[in-house]
Amino acid sequence: MSTGTSQTQAQPWVQLALFRVYKNAFPDNEPALHVFNNGRQQCEVRIVLSALDASGNSVALSDADIATIELIDYVTGEPLPRLEDQPKDLAWSFSSTSAGYVWDEAIVAVAAAPDGAIAVAAEPHPFPNEPGQTTLTLYVATTSTRDRQLAARIRLPSGAGSPQYISTNSAGAHDPDGQGEDGRFNSSVIVHPTAFPSLPVSSYGDVTNERYLTPTRVGNDEHFYWAREHYLHVFYKNTLLRIRSVRGASAQASGFAIYASGAANDTVKWAISYYGQPGAAQPENFPPPPLANVEVATWTTHPEGSTEGAVLENPGAALLYEPREMYNKCVGNLVGRSVDRVVVGLLMGNIAARFLDKDNKPLSAIKQTTLHIMDVHGNDHELSIAFGGKVNELILTKTGRAPRHAKEDKT
Repeated sequence: MSTGTSQTQAQPWVQLALFRVYKNAFPDNEPALHVFNNGRQQCEVRIVLSALDASGNSVALSDADIATIELIDYVTGEPLPRLEDQPKDLAWSFSSTSAGYVWDEAIVAVAAAPDGAIAVAAEPHPFPNEPGQTTLTLYVATTSTRDRQLAARIRLPSGAGSPQYISTNSAGAHDPDGQGEDGRFNSSVIVHPTAFPSLPVSSYGDVTNERYLTPTRVGNDEHFYWAREHYLHVFYKNTLLRIRSVRGASAQASGFAIYASGAANDTVKWAISYYGQPGAAQPENFPPPPLANVEVATWTTHPEGSTEGAVLENPGAALLYEPREMYNKCVGNLVGRSVDRVVVGLLMGNIAARFLDKDNKPLSAIKQTTLHIMDVHGNDHELSIAFGGKVNELILTKTGRAPRHAKEDKT
């Protein structure tokens, strides 16, 4: 975001009276910025500058001028790639717009501090928008493990020959306030990339003594089918991180699910999982393609009622049930929804059934799948969910690799 004066630019600017890169308080600024190196979270680098024409008069920078401002390496002068102009797999990039992930240095500092101390980030104090000044924020993301010192540059108005720049990486200039020394400017920030630690699986859900996800009773049990909810979260340093989204593996664009039949002597004969996005009232992609129907054998007592003592009315005959309709009858919504949890439910039945696709062809069971929880800070938590000894038991495991140079978090 940028702001500038409304005065008309009478003639091109030729020099800068002010050019300063800073974090959140000007001019007294601690230049260190901490950011997760997941390539999605962005730290904010602020810039303030004002321009003069050849006569020393204040000149408003145009949008075209502002568009030439970019971040550079303080030591080499090499410009950072602009995210909008480059592939996504960049070690470093900057953008003039935020990608929408939350930058909270207090959370990042917990991962960065070896003693686990929590450092609270200072509140931003933007530089006052004085006449003739332009202020803007650029957003930096990285997948690197190394610190980097960043300065800024702006291109002088077009002229003959190669583009000319004014930058803030003049190391020998004494420039405590951004007004420069002999036309040279010297200010920068240091970005500290930080890996999110590898968490134990216990940080992602409440489990029973048998290591199964704890089921929560929801809805009614008036039919031969019913539902239970299980809750996944990201619990880090006594804090529940807000969750941005949940999805299946990259090859599962339609989401994720598991479904299977139980053993002949099991009370629960079959189960189908469902899930919802954080805070959502309804499941997403349910039933999961290609699953379309559940085929249940016809009984003398209709399956909607009691099945005790029932016998097959006509062997080979069957009734088809649509999982979403069954879900709506016994639950209807995600009861335990919240912005800091993912609801994973099970729709289950006590009468043997087969799983069919939309053409009523049988489907093989899916007993395990991968899911990804993305927290609001851009960290991707890869997990596996599977049936345990029975189809009403869910086991959660950690499948993702440890982040770059991260140590296992034992707390």
